[in-house]
Amino acid sequence: MGKNQPTELWVDDITGDSAADVTFALPLMNTAHSNPVTNRDGIDTRFRKMGPGTLSLASADSDFTGDVSVVEGTLMIAVQKHVLNPTTSAWGNTQAPHQFFIGTNALLNVATKDAMGQGASTPLIEIVVSGGTLSQMIGTANVYGPLTFDNATLVYSGKDGSWGAFIFEGNVTFKGTNAYNLALVNDSRILCGCRGMIYFDVADILGTNVDVTIGMPIQDCPAWVAGGVPARPSRVGKKGAGTLRLSSSASTFTGNVDVAEGVLQLPIAVSGINVTSSCVGNPQVSGRQLLARSDAELDFMNKDVLGQFTSSIKMATVISNATLRLADNTVNVFGPLSFYNAKIIYQSGLSDSRTWGVMGFGSNVEFDGANAYVFATEGNYDQFSLG
Repeated sequence: MGKNQPTELWVDDITGDSAADVTFALPLMNTAHSNPVTNRDGIDTRFRKMGPGTLSLASADSDFTGDVSVVEGTLMIAVQKHVLNPTTSAWGNTQAPHQFFIGTNALLNVATKDAMGQGASTPLIEIVVSGGTLSQMIGTANVYGPLTFDNATLVYSGKDGSWGAFIFEGNVTFKGTNAYNLALVNDSRILCGCRGMIYFDVADILGTNVDVTIGMPIQDCPAWVAGGVPARPSRVGKKGAGTLRLSSSASTFTGNVDVAEGVLQLPIAVSGINVTSSCVGNPQVSGRQLLARSDAELDFMNKDVLGQFTSSIKMATVISNATLRLADNTVNVFGPLSFYNAKIIYQSGLSDSRTWGVMGFGSNVEFDGANAYVFATEGNYDQFSLG
């Protein structure tokens, strides 16, 4: 399809419900490619889904690499491909970059698990949801490559065992006019950056204080024994001028966190000493780093974000040409802590049965850069605890 221009596939609502009106159980193929990855020579099959009905792609043997646009109605992805980095799937060749564009009032229904390959895969297919909806079947997990949500809706529920619900192996972009909330729905989970750092790229959406909230816990990627893939840490990055809030203190991931742009907010206090979960994962893993850089801001919005004050934190925190903001009347303990051309904002420490102060330094603290540091008295209960 689509040799000279994208083929239009008009599907009426024949069944009168959300069931498939047209099913392509035959594969959709490119033709005469001498190199199926770079798509040299031949035809890149491409099409546009039109009409109010549902078109189901039900062959896991499709190898097409052309772009797909869902203008109206529903495109259903109805078959899994349970292998690592497949070159054929219902989406076409997952290792050849091409795009699925979901327009206003259109729906992309991922009606199975592992549609783009097993969870340890790294697909290169880009999905752009602009005014439409991405819906994933209840209790399933899928891996996604680059994702863009532009005034989009995301529908999901539950998880597929230790693989969670969403595995993000490409950057996820949020933009438009509405704030986003990836809420915890029936124990849903996120895995991300298992094969390299991925970034949540958050635009500064007009009229919102928090542009994206992730309420689902983030966990590490389990081993896939059948495919010979070991367990790997999830790695979380933040880009874009907007504000991202990680609002689940049940996150257990052990990879690095990179706040490269904008603001990352950590709102939840954790009760317990030397806890293994927090808004930024497990703080008891040495060798991992929570980094804010390049004019970004790391905002501790509560006390005891990394665990109670007497905890011994192993995760390093680095503020490099960036800002560490501590909420008023709070106290937090840190492990290894480095400041380089950093700005530290605080206003009053914490006092209840005793004065806990502003910060606890549980490990070495390094000051470097071009500016002097002055920790002035701000409000009440200004004290540090060292060692």
